Amino acid sequence: MTRWEKFVSWLAESWGYFAAAVAGGLLILSAIKIYKTLADPVKEKKKKRADKEAEVDERLGKLEEHDKKDMERFDEFDKKLDRVEKDFNERMEKQEDTNQIMLESLLSIVTHMIDGNGIDGLKDARKTLITAVIKRDKPVS
Repeated sequence: MTRWEKFVSWLAESWGYFAAAVAGGLLILSAIKIYKTLADPVKEKKKKRADKEAEVDERLGKLEEHDKKDMERFDEFDKKLDRVEKDFNERMEKQEDTNQIMLESLLSIVTHMIDGNGIDGLKDARKTLITAVIKRDKPVS
């Protein structure tokens, strides 16, 4: 075999190896492209899901914070309402005592007028006051 034949043989053999390497590289690049084509939508969906979950978690955190503030306000309102109710009940008791004293005084005046003057209308008024105000019954007509 001559040099030229050896060179051509070597060139053909090298060309075969080169073609095989290029074909292998193209095969690997094609496999990578197919993987990316299939994996990108999955990755995108995972990213969207993660973003939505983060958004939902953030909204849930805001709602829990708002709920906590509302409960604190409701508790404060309940405390204020209890104080107002207690104050109202104390005032009503005092007013009731005052009204009772005034009615007893009015009854004493009516009794004095009845004993002193003997007027039948004042007797009826006295009965009405005794029945309706002091005994807390409805007046008899």
